[in-house]
Amino acid sequence: MNMPIQERWSEAARQRRLGYPVIDLEPNLKFARRSISNVLSLSDIDEVFQEDRNIGILLEPRSLLVFDADSEEAENWLEDQGLMNSNTIVQSPHGKHVYYRHDCEGLKTKLHFGNIPLDIKATGHIVSPGSVVEGKAYEWLVGPRHVGCLPTVPERIMALLRESMESDGTTKKVQKDVGKVVGKVRSNTLKITNPRAYCLRIPSVQGQGGSKGLVRVVCVLRDCGWSPDQILEFVAGEWNDQCAVPRWSNGEIIHAINRHCG
Repeated sequence: MNMPIQERWSEAARQRRLGYPVIDLEPNLKFARRSISNVLSLSDIDEVFQEDRNIGILLEPRSLLVFDADSEEAENWLEDQGLMNSNTIVQSPHGKHVYYRHDCEGLKTKLHFGNIPLDIKATGHIVSPGSVVEGKAYEWLVGPRHVGCLPTVPERIMALLRESMESDGTTKKVQKDVGKVVGKVRSNTLKITNPRAYCLRIPSVQGQGGSKGLVRVVCVLRDCGWSPDQILEFVAGEWNDQCAVPRWSNGEIIHAINRHCG
């Protein structure tokens, strides 16, 4: 399903008027079409959304924090913590996006918080309603309210996030899959202080399990806190040039990122 261009333009403009930093994403994908520092003005939206685009919201400029729950378990945790009481909630293709604001300087995105399918996103961008990915739409369940009217993350939850950040330090735990390689590493904890250098040592050679190399790189970077945009830029460029034989197409890389970072 696809939203008509006129309706998508109207939705992007509405989000901008409500104070959200709107950017345009690739049609039917989650990736930004340009530098994600380029927040669109209303006049930009008038021009850009004359063509098919998805809509994204930058999180950092307005200190937004989104709880991205991709399972019933994650939604139940949010419910137990009283976090489903937000006045702005999105139905995503895989679950719920629950919007808050925060006042914690330097807050980073936390993936798989509490070892459940719950990402707490505070950096980069998030796909917003008006968008369609793999034929599935993002829709408002509650709201949207103006950015200035969003609730603030409760202090007890912020304390958990700060504690998690402190325990991570400058490293991320990456687990190793001991069955088949699906990119989720589940044992043998590794401390990766330089993800770029680490991934440039992972080859992808056709006939020698090349697809496993691509998936491994995507998931290592994901688990190190990289956004899909950052992963795409690195994998399609530097890693593809140095480590892939033959090179992967942009479409194949985007498919891998969509599958493992969704």
